[in-house]
Amino acid sequence: MMDMNEAPAPGWYPVTRQVRRWWDGHAWGEDALQGKRRTTVTALRRFIRIVQWSWIGLGIVCLAFALGMSVVYGSSTAFVLAPMALLGVVAIVAVSIVATRQLASLPVTASGPSGAA
Repeated sequence: MMDMNEAPAPGWYPVTRQVRRWWDGHAWGEDALQGKRRTTVTALRRFIRIVQWSWIGLGIVCLAFALGMSVVYGSSTAFVLAPMALLGVVAIVAVSIVATRQLASLPVTASGPSGAA
């Protein structure tokens, strides 16, 4: 059993289901493994942000298209395009939640891996 004052051993520790991060025994390193691909935490955070804003942009486009078509063609079109508007809202909300959780799972603090033995 590990002493409470003893830091976890250096090694790769999971921070999400798909990402492992290097712990040097004192602080998190910049290196990360995404599956079997080696990368950096900075690159992962940048990729997550790009995906997040791409989905938010798609959601806004869906909402704008549905609104524009309902203005041009009337309220009967608004009913037909309601699923597209709903898809836009779902895309924005879902990606905001998922991306925020993924970014939060990549710790930038010096606290050690949780549950490390």
